[in-house]
Amino acid sequence: MAAGKPIVSTSITDVSVPYGRIVPIEDEPQRFAAACQEAIVESTTHRVQRIAKMNAVLASASMEKILIQSEQFSFNGHCRKGA
Repeated sequence: MAAGKPIVSTSITDVSVPYGRIVPIEDEPQRFAAACQEAIVESTTHRVQRIAKMNAVLASASMEKILIQSEQFSFNGHCRKGA
Protein backbone atom coordinates (compact mmCIF):
# COMPACT_ATOMS: atom_id res chain seq x y z
CA MET A 1 0.00 0.00 0.00
CA ALA A 2 2.84 2.39 0.79
CA ALA A 3 4.09 1.99 -2.78
CA GLY A 4 0.73 3.14 -4.16
CA LYS A 5 0.20 0.03 -6.25
CA PRO A 6 -3.27 -1.48 -6.72
CA ILE A 7 -4.15 -4.22 -4.26
CA VAL A 8 -6.62 -7.09 -4.56
CA SER A 9 -7.05 -9.48 -1.66
CA THR A 10 -9.02 -12.40 -0.39
CA SER A 11 -11.03 -11.91 2.80
CA ILE A 12 -8.19 -12.41 5.25
CA THR A 13 -8.89 -10.38 8.38
CA ASP A 14 -5.56 -8.51 8.32
CA VAL A 15 -6.61 -6.91 5.03
CA SER A 16 -10.40 -6.99 4.89
CA VAL A 17 -11.02 -5.40 8.29
CA PRO A 18 -8.76 -2.34 8.12
CA TYR A 19 -8.66 -1.89 4.33
CA GLY A 20 -11.82 -3.50 2.95
CA ARG A 21 -13.29 -0.10 2.09
CA ILE A 22 -10.42 0.72 -0.28
CA VAL A 23 -9.12 -2.69 -1.38
CA PRO A 24 -11.21 -5.05 -3.53
CA ILE A 25 -11.87 -8.22 -1.51
CA GLU A 26 -12.73 -11.28 -3.61
CA ASP A 27 -12.67 -14.95 -2.61
CA GLU A 28 -14.08 -16.52 -5.76
CA PRO A 29 -11.26 -17.17 -8.28
CA GLN A 30 -13.06 -15.67 -11.28
CA ARG A 31 -14.03 -12.52 -9.37
CA PHE A 32 -10.51 -12.22 -7.95
CA ALA A 33 -9.05 -12.45 -11.46
CA ALA A 34 -11.55 -9.86 -12.72
CA ALA A 35 -10.61 -7.47 -9.88
CA CYS A 36 -6.93 -7.93 -10.77
CA GLN A 37 -7.69 -7.16 -14.41
CA GLU A 38 -9.59 -4.02 -13.39
CA ALA A 39 -6.62 -2.94 -11.27
CA ILE A 40 -4.27 -3.34 -14.24
CA VAL A 41 -6.33 -1.07 -16.49
CA GLU A 42 -7.55 1.48 -13.92
CA SER A 43 -7.99 5.03 -15.14
CA THR A 44 -5.78 7.89 -14.04
CA THR A 45 -8.70 9.42 -12.15
CA HIS A 46 -9.37 6.19 -10.27
CA ARG A 47 -5.64 5.76 -9.53
CA VAL A 48 -5.39 9.27 -8.06
CA GLN A 49 -8.49 8.66 -5.91
CA ARG A 50 -7.23 5.25 -4.76
CA ILE A 51 -3.82 6.59 -3.79
CA ALA A 52 -5.41 9.45 -1.83
CA LYS A 53 -7.56 6.96 0.11
CA MET A 54 -4.57 4.70 0.74
CA ASN A 55 -2.46 7.61 1.96
CA ALA A 56 -5.22 8.65 4.36
CA VAL A 57 -5.34 5.13 5.79
CA LEU A 58 -1.56 4.96 6.08
CA ALA A 59 -1.42 8.34 7.81
CA SER A 60 -3.96 7.20 10.39
CA ALA A 61 -2.01 4.00 11.06
CA SER A 62 1.55 5.29 11.15
CA MET A 63 3.95 3.53 13.48
CA GLU A 64 4.44 6.78 15.40
CA LYS A 65 0.69 7.05 16.10
CA ILE A 66 0.49 3.37 17.05
CA LEU A 67 3.41 3.80 19.47
CA ILE A 68 1.83 6.88 21.05
CA GLN A 69 -1.49 5.07 21.45
CA SER A 70 0.17 2.04 23.03
CA GLU A 71 2.15 4.26 25.42
CA GLN A 72 -1.05 6.10 26.41
CA PHE A 73 -2.77 2.76 26.97
CA SER A 74 0.11 1.58 29.15
CA PHE A 75 0.44 4.83 31.12
CA ASN A 76 -3.29 4.95 31.83
CA GLY A 77 -2.92 1.86 33.99
CA HIS A 78 -4.11 -0.70 31.50
CA CYS A 79 -0.84 -2.61 31.64
CA ARG A 80 0.29 -3.50 35.15
CA LYS A 81 2.98 -5.87 36.30
CA GLY A 82 1.52 -9.11 37.53
CA ALA A 83 -1.88 -8.38 36.03
